[in-house]
Amino acid sequence: MSSGDAVVESISSLDMVRQAEFPVAERYTYLNHAALGPLPRRTADTISELAQDFRDKGVLAEAKWFGSIARTRALVSKLLNVSTAEIAFTKNTSQGLSIVAASLPWKPGDIVVTVKGEFPANVYPWLALQQQGVTVRYVRPRNGRIVLQDLEAALHGARFLAISWVQYSNGYRIDLDAVSKLCASRKVLLCLDAIQGAGALPLDLQATPVDFCAFGAHKWMLAPQGVGVLYVNQRVRDLLQPANVGWLGVDWRDYTAFDYDTPLSDTAARYEEGTRSLVGIAGLEQSLGLLLAVGQARIAQHLQQLTDQLAHQLMTMGYRIMTPLEHEHRSGILTFCHPQRSAQELFDALRAARIVGAVREGGVRLSPHLYNTRDDVDAVLNVLQV
Repeated sequence: MSSGDAVVESISSLDMVRQAEFPVAERYTYLNHAALGPLPRRTADTISELAQDFRDKGVLAEAKWFGSIARTRALVSKLLNVSTAEIAFTKNTSQGLSIVAASLPWKPGDIVVTVKGEFPANVYPWLALQQQGVTVRYVRPRNGRIVLQDLEAALHGARFLAISWVQYSNGYRIDLDAVSKLCASRKVLLCLDAIQGAGALPLDLQATPVDFCAFGAHKWMLAPQGVGVLYVNQRVRDLLQPANVGWLGVDWRDYTAFDYDTPLSDTAARYEEGTRSLVGIAGLEQSLGLLLAVGQARIAQHLQQLTDQLAHQLMTMGYRIMTPLEHEHRSGILTFCHPQRSAQELFDALRAARIVGAVREGGVRLSPHLYNTRDDVDAVLNVLQV
């Protein structure tokens, strides 16, 4: 665990991060962080160390590793600029959103607004509420953009907005400040799916308040699968009474003699139910430590430069950019297509050159991260020459 800290202290360039932490870059031009982020070396080493400790020591290894839970919660709170009392660990985005959907007190006639084209994880928890008489209302994007005036119209009479910070297919980033203010003015609860932005872009939930925010850590956070985060704004915590209650959601005073009169935790830990993924949390601690050491603003600027280079060159080569290119709506995702070549054909050509991307909604989606370089972009352009 200490070796990772030493690397943080020595970071002076993103090239050093690439060399020290990302052996994947020696094998592939990896541009698919919107699907799954490769583990940094420090993260993989920590997971291996933890597994060996529990293999060799069993429960005696807990004393060494249990502190990772509090340390990682503190790192997440720093990432989001919120209190540690507002952070719960989950398995993934879906679990976080499902906790919100199942734990709020709904009434027949309540309206949930979401976006047509959202990833299913941010749709099905709300569709399930139809059994309780809740209506799900969709906003349709225009030319890949979610127009604020359309959101404003859809929120008439609504109680709840479920929306992604960054759309998974084309990388469109909403104006979160404007959406936050709109929801506050309408007294609409705002639930943010942040999986396609957390770790790649600065997210300050003090400056742009939301009521709930959920994300898995296996994409831009570069952490193991099976660990995620749920943020619950303390102002609405009492409204969100846990639908699933477990023993670790209780504020125990004594772990050797349990008192059933002990109340639930008055923090977001009340939503954690039972045994957490210690291996996932320990891995997240290392990955998040790296991201914070590099800096979220620095990462976002780097991604803007890489995707700008890629977009501008692709347009000169006859490709159509499906990602809206306004600066304020950009993310780490760039999606494009060609008038004569199918997305699958382009994807296959890239994969043959050991370039890893994805096909989404009729286009090729590329999503670089902090360790990718202009040479990686040039490798893509060389393959896609028509």
